Amino acid sequence: MKMKRMRFLFGTIVVLGLFVLPCRAFGADAPVITKPNGGEFLGRGSEATVEWTDNNTTTFEFYLSTDSGASYDIFLGEGSGNSFTFTVPQISSNTARIKMTGLVAIRDLGMGIKLPVYGSDESDADFSMGYTVIPIDPIIMVAYPAMPTNLKVGTDSSMFTHDITWDDNAANESGFKIFRRHEDSFVFTEIASVGANVTAYKDTDSLVVGDKYYYKVYAYNGFGNSSYSNTYEYEVLGLVAIPLYPFAPSELDLGADGDMETHDLTWKDNSSNETGFKIYRKVGTSLIWTQIDTVGADITSYEDEDTLMIGETYHYQVSAYNGFGNSEYSNSVAYMVVDPDATEPVLPSSVVIDLVIGQKNYQVNGLDKNMDVAPVIMDGRTLLPVRYIADPLGAAVGWNNGTQKATVRLGSTYLELWIDNPTARVDGIERLIDSYNDEVTPVIVPPGRTMLPLRFIAEALGCEVNYDGPSQSIEVIYPAP
Repeated sequence: MKMKRMRFLFGTIVVLGLFVLPCRAFGADAPVITKPNGGEFLGRGSEATVEWTDNNTTTFEFYLSTDSGASYDIFLGEGSGNSFTFTVPQISSNTARIKMTGLVAIRDLGMGIKLPVYGSDESDADFSMGYTVIPIDPIIMVAYPAMPTNLKVGTDSSMFTHDITWDDNAANESGFKIFRRHEDSFVFTEIASVGANVTAYKDTDSLVVGDKYYYKVYAYNGFGNSSYSNTYEYEVLGLVAIPLYPFAPSELDLGADGDMETHDLTWKDNSSNETGFKIYRKVGTSLIWTQIDTVGADITSYEDEDTLMIGETYHYQVSAYNGFGNSEYSNSVAYMVVDPDATEPVLPSSVVIDLVIGQKNYQVNGLDKNMDVAPVIMDGRTLLPVRYIADPLGAAVGWNNGTQKATVRLGSTYLELWIDNPTARVDGIERLIDSYNDEVTPVIVPPGRTMLPLRFIAEALGCEVNYDGPSQSIEVIYPAP
């Protein structure tokens, strides 16, 4: 207890001593301003320097007074190292002074007591601030050239030379300097210079085919350089390979309107060197494609006028050809031929289909049948190969491999669905497959079987769908009662 009182008494004596002892009493060097220290004139907006002497590396704060030091209310900034440069404020005054202040030492007083020691100084007398008189004569005009613009590279067709062009916007340039860098470098290198009024240069250096290079230009004269032009990115082209075989046609489709009752074909021509196109067809699950016809170059449609079997599924594909050979095949399209003259197709009077999730066997009107892929539940909805619903109802099913679109037609009802697309079309009108869940879409599962949403298909075709959760069984009734 006695020791605590002594420490308190000692601390009190030290603190009181701070108010009566100057900074140097503790061995600290207080700064001494030597400039501006009275009588100087500082021009408004110009740069001025405060200089002082001390032995510290302290960073000091600097303040300006315009009332002979009565108040220092304008902060000028911070500086160290015996000089500080600042911009003279836009103020006129004949009674200006500078003050600097900062921490110059930390004193260890013992017994765990450490105290900061601050040092400060101010101008000894007033100095002035005001407008600077600039002599009018002589006037020195620095005339740098204007910057070139609209730099472009590679306007020629050769892979061995690289034309560079730009717009000359100066009337006083001595010439232009051209710079280039490789895509793997950050440094531009001067590669050439040209004379005044020249606005083009041919780079004949050997550049790496397929690599990117960057170019820029500036104008120059005896006063100096202009700013750089825009930077132009240039990829070095190689020899252009002219294809001998034509490119494969694409986007093969069943006519522009997608009508299942016609067998018009359309496709996209991707070649400029074909002699014509070959049309191929196969029936059902056959693996053999038969060429049925050819058409000339630039023709992108064909009408199959052969008599096709109603109820049979046909597949088509197309290839381009020329004197060197055939292109790859286009995508294939398939559809079931329906009787275009039948206004009212013969539909079954009633059909009941019973299925169980995860099981390949199912019943149609009580008769056992088998699927090659069992129904599954994805995103809370049942998916299965649509043919096992369509066939018992007498519906025609089509598939376009190029657009990955499945089609179903029953009587006057025509459905269009796309893989991974939550929106379908029913008689040309777009509808969400599941208005409560936009994650429900047609999918393709191994071994390449297209799975369509059961409830959407069945209800769109006029069926009633009943689902029993505990047994995971599904009953499809046509027509809906």
